[in-house]
Order: sequence, then C-alpha cells, then structure tokens
Amino acid sequence: MTTRRLGCSGQPPELHLFGSDCSLWRITRSLMAPLNYTSITSGLAPWGLMLLVSCGGSGSESCSVAQEWVQRLSPELANVVAGLDAATIDLGEALFHDQQLSLSQQLSCASCHRPEFWYSDPRPRSIGEKGPVSRNAPTVANRGAASSFFWDGRASSLKEQALGPLLCVREMGFTDELFVERIAYDVKYRAQFLEAFGVDPSLDKLAEALGAFESSLVAVGSAFDQFEWGNTEAIMEEAIVGARLFRGKAGCSQCHMGWSFTDDLFHDIGLMSTDIGRAGVTSLAEDRFRFRTPTLRNVSRTSPYMHDGSSNTIREVLEHYNSGTHAWRDPSPLLKPLLLSERELASLESFLLTLECDVVSIR
Repeated sequence: MTTRRLGCSGQPPELHLFGSDCSLWRITRSLMAPLNYTSITSGLAPWGLMLLVSCGGSGSESCSVAQEWVQRLSPELANVVAGLDAATIDLGEALFHDQQLSLSQQLSCASCHRPEFWYSDPRPRSIGEKGPVSRNAPTVANRGAASSFFWDGRASSLKEQALGPLLCVREMGFTDELFVERIAYDVKYRAQFLEAFGVDPSLDKLAEALGAFESSLVAVGSAFDQFEWGNTEAIMEEAIVGARLFRGKAGCSQCHMGWSFTDDLFHDIGLMSTDIGRAGVTSLAEDRFRFRTPTLRNVSRTSPYMHDGSSNTIREVLEHYNSGTHAWRDPSPLLKPLLLSERELASLESFLLTLECDVVSIR
C-alpha cells in the first residue's frame, strides 16, 4: 500500500482530517475486506471532518476507505474503477500534467482542471492557446461511469472528452505532428505506453490513458455521506434543515439527484447568454440554452458557478433560483419563484457545505 501527495487544497485545516497541510492523497487500490462503517466514523466531530485520512506509515486501513465509499455510493463507478490498470492510470496522470501536449508548451490538462481546486478552474472561463474559451471548466472527479461529457454533452466517453480540448485550436492546439515530435519517440513515454498497453505510443492510446486517470478520480466520504450512512453527529442541525429544503420545498433534487447530485441531463435555467448550449450538438430548438446539471459535490470549493462562470458565490446561485423570474425567455418549467426566506437560504448553504470531500485517485 503506497501513497503520494497530489497537491495542497489551500482550504482551512480545521475542515480536514488530512492534517494541517491540507494534502490530497493518491491512494493505491486495496483489495482488503470492506471496513466496518461504525468503527471508522466513530468520534468524528460535527461538520463531518474529512473521512479520508492520511495514508502515511502503516495506515493501510484508511487507504481502503475511498474505495469502500465508492462501493457504497455507486457500484457502477466502483466497477469502472476496479477495472482500471495502475500502469495506465500512471501514464494518464503524467500526460495530464505534461505541457508538451499544448502548442505553446505552456498548457496542460491540469491548467484548467487544477488539482488544487478539485480538478476544476477558479477562473470564470478557462484560458486556451487563443485566450479565454467560452465556458468554465467543471471538475472531472466522479465521471468514470458517466455517458456524456462537457456542458453540452458532445462527448460520449472520457477518452473522447480528453481529445476535444487537446486538438482544439483555441484550447490546447495539439496535432498529430506534435504528438510524433514530442511524445511518440520519447524514451520514457515509450516505456510507459508499452507497460500500459503493450504497444507503441499513439494518440488514441494517449486519450485512453487520460480517460483512465480521470476515471480514477473520486470525491467521496463527505460529511453528508457519513450522515446518510448513520453517523448522526456528522452534520449540524442547520445543515439537516437545509437538506430537507433541498429535497422538499426548494426542489433542488429534481435535477441535483442521486449520490453525485446531478441527473446528468440538460436544462435551461434562465441565464442571459448567447451560448445555445445543447442545441449546438443536437440542432434541436428545444435544446437552446440547455446545459448539463453540474455535480454539487465540492460545490463550496469549485466556484465560480454556471457554464459561463457568471456566479461567484453559492448565495448568488441560490438567489438566482429563489427569484425564479427570468422574463427574457421561458426557461425550464422547473424554474419558478421559491420564496425562500433568508434563514432558509442560509440553511441550504449550510447543507451544501457538507458535500465537501477531497479528491483521490484510486489505483
């Protein structure tokens, strides 16, 4: 059982059991028997301090917690993660951080999906080779079992998703010729491709490796997860009230549903925008201005919000939905005035804070 740090979250240390340096940990997959939930959650403080603990030294028991949570929350994702090969993930991680994969050699996948921001981008719109792109880069964690990708759903696999920005002139500007020049004959990469796939480097296998690494990234074990699985001390009363509002009066769970808090469908939420969203893929009039429902895991850590990064705070987003009036067009019929009080909005925000969980790569 080995571990390696991926980076520093920069979040207040009191929110984590990882320790004062707020480290994220890469966890090598364990085939140990499932853990006893009661034993690993006993003694946790209110607000659900992070369940995933440092795996240094002999902490092999804690290293299996991430895999245990994935098995509990999403058997489908657990099957995907279990089928990944460590050598392929290692190769994908190296490529994910390699700036050689951009025209200028100044950008990598990690430039927009930044580990220190839970694999999202803190800028309203990500910056590519030609300047700002049209949309904000969402987190790639917990996407291993998804069936479509990007805000508009134009890719059907993480492999396809990886190639999109890579080959886009405005984003990374990589080409077949640059692949041959920089990657195909690199001695270290040739060895890694042979270990992972048994073949020489190719752009197709490069995308597959990137997809494998992204599939290994999971964000699980939040305070709310612990609460839902029996630890009644994991979150405070205000957050419990917020959870009830989320699933009831506020109607948030109509779209933000399931373990990952997304229906993975596309909705028009009434934003002023010239970006036609899903309609750019389907050419259907009814898909104009529809965008994918984003996950809410780590929502407190992945601002700004919306496809265009136009909302800076959770409260701004809540007030957008609370107003429910967007006269410039007719958005989703699910969007209507909620008339929530300030106290109810505060409770909803408290609940959303309990969805924080560090991102780990299981291999």
